Amino acid sequence: MSSDVKDTCKEDCPLWKEYGCNCPYYMETVWINEKDNTPKILKDCCHKRSVTMLMDIHNQLTGIKQYASQTRSTLDKLCADTREFMAIQTNEQKVIENRTRNIENVTKKLVKNILEAKTIVKKIEAK
Repeated sequence: MSSDVKDTCKEDCPLWKEYGCNCPYYMETVWINEKDNTPKILKDCCHKRSVTMLMDIHNQLTGIKQYASQTRSTLDKLCADTREFMAIQTNEQKVIENRTRNIENVTKKLVKNILEAKTIVKKIEAK
């Protein structure tokens, strides 16, 4: 706040003359002077309905911010769980691939051994 800010409620205001500090538009606010950090009380005219509406909007925005924060936290947990699930699936896929390779290797060895056995049998039969 700059130091040249003046009160908006004055002694010549008709509402001030009629109601004084009980005026429905009267409001005192405290501001800090930018230059010397001293507080200053300003006497202003302010429609209290507008202030009430602003307070309602502020409360609604606060609620929205809390909901957004909770949603973000839930989403973070969901993403972490999904990453963990995908890691498990990847590991299981690797296990399946390794088992498939092992089965293929064993099958190849069995086929090779069967062919060798057939060859031996043919040699024995040929004698």
